Amino acid sequence: MSDTTTPESQITHARIFQRFRLKISGTFALLTVENVLGVLEPALFGIAINGLINGDWTGLAWLAALEISFVIIGVVRRMYDTRVYTRIYAEVGSEVVAREQRKDAPITQVNARAELISEVVGFFEDALPLAVMSVFTLVGSVIMIGVYDIRVFFAALGATLGTGLIFFLASQRIETLNKALNNQYERQIQVFESQRRSSRERHFSRLAMWKVRLSDFEALNFGLTYILLIAVMLYGIFDAVTRLNADIGTVVAMMTYLFQFVMSMTALPLTYQQYIRTREITNRVSDKDEDDGPDNKKPDE
Repeated sequence: MSDTTTPESQITHARIFQRFRLKISGTFALLTVENVLGVLEPALFGIAINGLINGDWTGLAWLAALEISFVIIGVVRRMYDTRVYTRIYAEVGSEVVAREQRKDAPITQVNARAELISEVVGFFEDALPLAVMSVFTLVGSVIMIGVYDIRVFFAALGATLGTGLIFFLASQRIETLNKALNNQYERQIQVFESQRRSSRERHFSRLAMWKVRLSDFEALNFGLTYILLIAVMLYGIFDAVTRLNADIGTVVAMMTYLFQFVMSMTALPLTYQQYIRTREITNRVSDKDEDDGPDNKKPDE
């Protein structure tokens, strides 16, 4: 069959952002302020420690002000996010269901795609803020590590590039496994309606199979990434303690930035995997004829 996709009917991350750009930009503005404060936190923490050792409370006062501001901005952003993204899901989800019904799609497909589109909106509400936070933290921590110790800076930069390469090479496999899993989900109601025990057992068996394969592959990528990050952290601790001639507060700040670097680098791949999954979903729910994916069989086959 020919592809009937039109620009207006496509659902992609970019089109969702373009359509609701003012509302989403508001969440990003608050998120930016929140993350700038987060990047400054370890530096002020170190300054506060060095100041207290010398009897100066100024650094502690600045740290307290930063923490209070961080909490206020974080609370406001989360309350605003919930209102924005529930509204987006209500609009986009309703449109997807209406379009599927106009095409006389099976109820199993309509129901599954209504559920799947919630994952796309959830990406904006949950995964994307985590990604933005991780990028801010990653860039900020690497820069600050460079300020404190240029040797560890290059080690962290190498680990970052290595992690990026790992997930670039893995992206196609991740998308293939997610497509197979989503194909199976879309047949769930049809399987239940058949009331056949063999179909039901086969359906759950296939769901489990694709979930295990996806989880195993993601675990392997995580393991490879974490080996690089642990090496950087251990090297950073060794270098900071044995080579840096710095005050205790500076060493503590350095260690905190190393910890932030590791945490951001473990969060970004998870967000990237979620992006690949939701990209497969947006391709699926866009108004077009789809090719059969892996395991795209009828429930009784």
